[in-house]
Amino acid sequence: MNILLVQMAFLGDVVLSTPLISAIREKHPEAKLWMMTTALGAKLVENDPLLTGVIVFDKRGKHKGISGIFKMAKILESYKFDSVYSLHRALRTTLALYFSKIPKRIGYKEARLSFLYNERKTRVKVLEGKKLHDVERNMSLLEFKESKSQEFDMRIFPPPKEKLSKQVQDFLNSKKEYIAIAPGSAWKTKMWSGLGYREVAKNYLEKGYEVVLLGSPDERKKSIEVGKGLELRDFIGKTTIGETIALVKNAKLLFCNDSMILHLCSALKTPNVAIFCATNPEFGFGPWRNNALVVQKEGLKCNPCRRHGSQVCPTRTEACMNLLSYKKVVEAGDELIKRVSNESSS
Repeated sequence: MNILLVQMAFLGDVVLSTPLISAIREKHPEAKLWMMTTALGAKLVENDPLLTGVIVFDKRGKHKGISGIFKMAKILESYKFDSVYSLHRALRTTLALYFSKIPKRIGYKEARLSFLYNERKTRVKVLEGKKLHDVERNMSLLEFKESKSQEFDMRIFPPPKEKLSKQVQDFLNSKKEYIAIAPGSAWKTKMWSGLGYREVAKNYLEKGYEVVLLGSPDERKKSIEVGKGLELRDFIGKTTIGETIALVKNAKLLFCNDSMILHLCSALKTPNVAIFCATNPEFGFGPWRNNALVVQKEGLKCNPCRRHGSQVCPTRTEACMNLLSYKKVVEAGDELIKRVSNESSS
């Protein structure tokens, strides 16, 4: 049997979808399991030993537009998949899967043109009065009863050490204890003040820790704002996704916004202080089963303002981004370090 799992959304959504890999494997242990995602999403899952392979749907490049949908459908048809589970609800994905002629196509009722799927599942958001985490909502595609295990764990694997740059290899080989800070986000209103992160970095440098900055090339401005003049390791825009995974995995503690890095911490069981600004963990995108604490500015009537954040603060005050005291963030970090230390010694 040949099975395809599809997730074409943001990188954080790709990480949150990884529990389905083991759940599908549990249901079909002898099957070949492939995953279709974006080019960047592929870098997150390409080292998963349960996947036979990863297929890239380059929706903004060579598979762009109507012709790209048909090109992708032809590629998928050549794999002769028996069934597909699609977490992605966009029109482009629905059409590509329909024209691929995969006999059994399972998607959400909420997907665009969902009638083109053979089986349509309801995306369950609340169960027995409890709001579900996005990991649990994703499992609706399999239906909870279909999985023998309720241990929905995210799974992300760093690349082999030989595939890391010499710079990253040398740093990890030094075995230094380090605190990681990822100050960026795709959405401006999800980003806590860079000056706040700078104070956190200074605090841990004074305590004798190495401090590492992580982020994408688009976040170089944050690198200067947080790290200028400080004796820290600035990896922002200088690492691949695989190298970022390795650095997150080996961090003693990581500070970040509501972003993809938060979900990497959950998957890699890295202790995490998650700073929420415009959004809220109640939306289902908070930490998941790792040692983590959420910190946010309390008492703001405007919070949360949007489920995914935005590029402009609706009130123009940016209160959630600037009024949170760095001391509260440091206190949360110190508490986590103490908690992890107590657990490891008990």
